[in-house]
Amino acid sequence: MAAQPFPTHAETLGTADWETNAPLWQPGSIWLGRNAGDVAVGCLDDRHMVTVAGSRAGKGRSAIVPNLALWPGSCVVLDPKGENATKTARWRMQLPGHRVVVIDPFGVAHVPDELRGTFNPLDLIKENDEAAVDIAAAIGDALVVPGDSRDSHWDESARQLLEALILHVTTAAPPERRNLAHVRRLLTEGDQEAMARDNLKSPFDALWADMVAPEVERLDALAGVIRGGAESLMSMGDNERGSVLSTTRRNTKFLDSPAIGRAIAGSTVDLDDLKTLAGGMSLYVCLPARFLATHARFLRMVINLVLFRMEAMGLNAPACGSSVLFVMDEFASLGRLEAIEKAAGLMAGYGVKLWPILQDLTQLKRHYKESWETFLGNAGLLQFFGNTDLTTLEWLEKRMGQTQITITTEGSSVAEADGKSEGITQAETKGTQKSAGKTEGHNQMAPLSSLTARQGGEGIIDSLTRSGASDVSVSGGTTTSEALSASNSESKQTGSSKSTTETRSLNQSAQVRPLCRVDEIARYFDRDTGLQVVFVSGGHPLVLKRTPYDTDPQFTALAALERPDPA
Repeated sequence: MAAQPFPTHAETLGTADWETNAPLWQPGSIWLGRNAGDVAVGCLDDRHMVTVAGSRAGKGRSAIVPNLALWPGSCVVLDPKGENATKTARWRMQLPGHRVVVIDPFGVAHVPDELRGTFNPLDLIKENDEAAVDIAAAIGDALVVPGDSRDSHWDESARQLLEALILHVTTAAPPERRNLAHVRRLLTEGDQEAMARDNLKSPFDALWADMVAPEVERLDALAGVIRGGAESLMSMGDNERGSVLSTTRRNTKFLDSPAIGRAIAGSTVDLDDLKTLAGGMSLYVCLPARFLATHARFLRMVINLVLFRMEAMGLNAPACGSSVLFVMDEFASLGRLEAIEKAAGLMAGYGVKLWPILQDLTQLKRHYKESWETFLGNAGLLQFFGNTDLTTLEWLEKRMGQTQITITTEGSSVAEADGKSEGITQAETKGTQKSAGKTEGHNQMAPLSSLTARQGGEGIIDSLTRSGASDVSVSGGTTTSEALSASNSESKQTGSSKSTTETRSLNQSAQVRPLCRVDEIARYFDRDTGLQVVFVSGGHPLVLKRTPYDTDPQFTALAALERPDPA
């Protein structure tokens, strides 16, 4: 996948996004599924990968089986139900020069008998090789599952005792007894033969004595470990010694199973073939689901020893040209393995590619409390689907990151106003008016009796003449008047008004939100949607379609081989 440019726009609140540039599948890469255009997508990365898929989500059909059908190199497959061997062992037989071995103590896988094999861990120990001490320690570490950290003394003491007993059996027992089943018998019964031979009262005293002073010569390095384990136990008080023996017996109880005993009685497989065979080798280790809680130590032991041998063989690449793929279904059943913790960061250089498969991240956190995030962070590929628990969903939400979104807010408002006004005006006026007057007159006209008429010829009365006597009259008077006036007036005014105002607004703001929230992840990538989210090389999340092998055209031949036509 192309490198992502470093962001220069610091003002951006969030840069998370969905990956759109999916890497195409090619031979030698991990098959992931198909994109929206139905093109096959893969991942070519030598780092380890992790798949987290809920119970019954289809991780076998859409992830494990397709990759076992296509992987060109060696593989080690922890197969708790035998389904992966049933579906792919015969297919992988067809690879040129490839060898297939199925270690299946309880016969849960349906495979041809010629593919079945056995593995005796003690065959790796050579009595004249100092490396025997380290191999015995690796076996002891795998068999003793760590308990409460407060009780680490008992675990460490049990490992020390197991290591000593394994080396003792390897160097002192006859070849047919050099297996873990005999180690278990010594732990529970002591050494009956040594007791009879040395005439001792306790078979355990005889065992400890034989470990301290054996009748056979041993390499000094081996002799010191064997003697130290026995003397350490002998120096303990009865209660402490009893607790150490109890812890050791509890962790090896699965070896009492006759089926396990047959599977570890001898070896038909050489672990080194995983790296040295030019055609590669497929090693399936099967257990029924009902025995995972009690017999998972068998799986732990195989994983521990394969990793030990891959590292011991050095940095040389596998002869087949591809890494040894460790498919670890039901990874949580193994408990905490220090070799796995170390291998996650280092073993890619030794030609090993780890693929732990989990149901949820809580399983990983439970066994790798201090390093689970480092385990995920160092992975070149992370695959999730069908997840329902909050721990996984919340981690995914954070892993997907925050993205910037624009919030657009539109608003409108309408305001209406009604108005009414009334007014009354009143006025009152009052007034007073006064007037006074005086009249006086003189009259000197003759009275009408003194008037005479003289008649001429031109008119009825030609002229009026007055007598010479005159009549004089004098008149005068005074008048006074006063008027009062008052008036009242009233006026009333009424008015009304109505107005309507409409306002519209548009606001935009940048905010951040998770690229995909917890509830969205649970819905979008539910097991029934057929979708998955994948992180390739630390990039943006990539959404792909899952491809069940029995429905995808890429695996038609594999599906046909699983369902052969009746003869």
